[in-house]
Amino acid sequence: MKTRYFPGQETIQFGGGAYSGSGDGRRDTFLFEAGDTGSTAIRDFEPGVDVIDLSQLLNLDEVWSGSDLANQVTIDEMDGKARITAMSEVITLDTIPLETLLPGGNTMDTAERLSSLVEQGHLIVSHQFGHQGKDTLYAPPAPELKGDGIVNAGAGDDHLYANNEGSKLRGGSGNDILELSPTSHAIDRLYWRKEDAGSEAAPAYDRVFNFHSAEDVIDISGFLPAEASAQPYDYMALNTNGSSTNLNLASTSAHHWTNTIELANVDWLQGSSSEDALKYQLEQGYLITGFPI
Repeated sequence: MKTRYFPGQETIQFGGGAYSGSGDGRRDTFLFEAGDTGSTAIRDFEPGVDVIDLSQLLNLDEVWSGSDLANQVTIDEMDGKARITAMSEVITLDTIPLETLLPGGNTMDTAERLSSLVEQGHLIVSHQFGHQGKDTLYAPPAPELKGDGIVNAGAGDDHLYANNEGSKLRGGSGNDILELSPTSHAIDRLYWRKEDAGSEAAPAYDRVFNFHSAEDVIDISGFLPAEASAQPYDYMALNTNGSSTNLNLASTSAHHWTNTIELANVDWLQGSSSEDALKYQLEQGYLITGFPI
């Protein structure tokens, strides 16, 4: 049996039996591994504080939906105790009824319970992939990443955190927050694709914190329409927003902005025109459109 620790919290990794959290108001993370089976009872689980991490057990490799994942994970109550069944692992929270773990849970279906527990931070099903709801994702180290290595939150208003090694982050559709490392100088790459577009009536607004100019990269290849290749500056524009810079994008028609990316406390304009500043970022490789420069 291995025990894995995260800074500032205790993580208990196991497979079967009865285990106790600290019960002291500090977050305990109960971490299950691939292949775990059997029955596990968790005592002193603190709703709103402690977390059950099924990411290694489920081993998801794409953005998930509550309805699909409900085929592998069910959440119900047995003998007055909340119960989570993940594949062949049955986890019981001693002394915690479902309604205490998840207020309103008795009237939800399995997919809604699953999504709500993830959104409230009680349950982790993946560190790399989110779903159609609100996700908080911390980029895992490179050896734990799947596929193209992009941390993809999917739809919804999400919060993503880069690691200190250099991360690939995609917030997806919705209004997202992307936080890069405030100290690391590893290069982070941020992705927007056409599926992430808002609309002119309701533009998506994403905020990026700790963006390092002349290091980090914004990749919007696959976001702009094909006709933008002839006049790219009709489909993207910069404006100053206090101490920040907004990058406005048009996903379908010229000058009809559907997305805004706020680079907090970053000045990409430096007194230049929007077109000149964008051209500089493109030439330096810090902005990627997929079109010839």
